[in-house]
Amino acid sequence: MNNNVFQHFQGYELLIKTLEEGVRRYRRNGIPYVYGFVGLDVCNVVTKYLGNEVEYLLDGGYDKAFSKYLVIGEDLDPADYITCLKAPFNPEYNSISHRDVLGAVYSLGIDESQFGDLWVEDDAIYLYCDKNMASFIMNNLTQIKRARVQLSELDHLPRQIFRFREFQITVSSMRLDTVLSSIIRKSREKARKMIHGSLVSVNYQTIEDCDHLCNNSDILSVRGVGRFMIGETVTKTRSGNMIIKARQFV
Repeated sequence: MNNNVFQHFQGYELLIKTLEEGVRRYRRNGIPYVYGFVGLDVCNVVTKYLGNEVEYLLDGGYDKAFSKYLVIGEDLDPADYITCLKAPFNPEYNSISHRDVLGAVYSLGIDESQFGDLWVEDDAIYLYCDKNMASFIMNNLTQIKRARVQLSELDHLPRQIFRFREFQITVSSMRLDTVLSSIIRKSREKARKMIHGSLVSVNYQTIEDCDHLCNNSDILSVRGVGRFMIGETVTKTRSGNMIIKARQFV
């Protein structure tokens, strides 16, 4: 492996090695190489690194999905690998959040590569998962908080409808601690403690480096606070600071 490749994809060396192994295995035996669901940061590396070298599937069920299923191979159908489960509930008697559902899924001991986007609408829960895991999840995920739920497999792949609260932040740089401090309206010291405490993820990957540089469209998840999307720069101030659009998922 060329060291220049590792330098270009610093922090993703293991991923590059596994992609190389996947390409080799697929070319050797012709059997699709399955990785499962990956985050947007991995998706970006995959598209840049693999390019047109080999065919692959990268699909989360809908265009704006935050997690996508990765398989190296040709002529692949997403329906063979992913499915969406739905469970209705009565909001008059039960209050269920995204975090509640995520905690219930993790309690099953499921690996992150086996499930994708999940969300809660007014009266229903939606969960994308590996098609091979659907029966296990439906049989074992029967309660969330105090609510009894019954998941069933849909015959179509729905898309999540996003709702946001839009606002603007002013930052001196795109360092994670600086951006986080402005988003949550806390001191940079507080932001650093949250980052070092593994409470912050960028594109669903936990980041403990305060110097990590954020980009347009990055998703910041802050445990106990919420999820945010970084938007484009609106303008720059005379002092050189940037005024940036931001969105909070609601």
